[in-house]
Amino acid sequence: MKSIRTKLILFIAAPTLIVYVAILGWTLSFLRARSFSELETTMTRLASNFAGRFDGYLREAAAVADTSATAFAANLHGPEVGFYSQLRANVEKRPFIYGACAAFEPGTVRPTSELFAPYVHRSGAAIAEMNISRGVYDWYGDPRWTWYREPKSLGRPVWSAPYFDEGAGNVLMTTYSAPFFVDGSIAGVATVDIDLTGLRESIGTGITEGADFVILAKDGAFVYDRRPERILRKTLKDVARESGNRELERILPLVLAGKAGVAVVPGWDHPERQWLFYSPIASTDWTFIAFTPERIALEGVRLRFIAAAAALAVTLAMIVTCIVLVSGLIVKPLSRLTANPDFSPWG
Repeated sequence: MKSIRTKLILFIAAPTLIVYVAILGWTLSFLRARSFSELETTMTRLASNFAGRFDGYLREAAAVADTSATAFAANLHGPEVGFYSQLRANVEKRPFIYGACAAFEPGTVRPTSELFAPYVHRSGAAIAEMNISRGVYDWYGDPRWTWYREPKSLGRPVWSAPYFDEGAGNVLMTTYSAPFFVDGSIAGVATVDIDLTGLRESIGTGITEGADFVILAKDGAFVYDRRPERILRKTLKDVARESGNRELERILPLVLAGKAGVAVVPGWDHPERQWLFYSPIASTDWTFIAFTPERIALEGVRLRFIAAAAALAVTLAMIVTCIVLVSGLIVKPLSRLTANPDFSPWG
């Protein structure tokens, strides 16, 4: 009877197990693919949200300069202390603004021979005031200082390329400059500065735990990196080549193309592979990139996969148990009938 029961179990169980294992494999494969797809969608959306947050702060800073430009044009001949008061308010009320300036066209407020640019900026926990005169640097005549020359020549507001404001703010920054006019002639430029090395503290709080981020200019140069020595001095392509990271170098054109997306590459600052989630910052043509080790990015996928596999394994064990029990109930009457030909399982 044992051989009959064994054959019966195999007869019932084998096809069932084959079908179930096939379904189990397909289900787990489907769940894994779906989990990866959901992860990519979620993290791409997250990168877009953070890029949008940066863009929102930058737009707000730009609006401050635009409003100030209108105010300076309307009060061009007011007391100079009023200029400093306006600029101080711009900085004090908005932690993400490092400094604010009103650079006046020579001859509009002071004699033509003088440069007058009231500037208010953060200095540790304090707020400092100064005039960026020629003794500081020649922002009017020296072509290096594009934050005045470019909006003046274009006749519209612009974000400057990142630069080090040596002599005035003395930090790595980018500047939004809004020109203002009186009777159709340029009267000056109102600016706001964003401290690039302090972006995480001023804007980047709340980045997903375990993740870090960089911000790249249109040419791939670092606008922000947790290593300040890279800002303005290197591009992500330089870092990829230095670390021999060919995959990172290969996907760079895609990352800088102005669209949101996901990529997986070997880590350039970490031994682990990294998941990159990137999205453009519209107002400046920069790209925001969040990156996290693969094991952290896939932690949710792994836990979901384990839970699904465990549930399916328990179900399989229950099916096998039922097959064994049912086979026993079927074989038992046959065993009695074999031992006693007069036995009837129906009474």
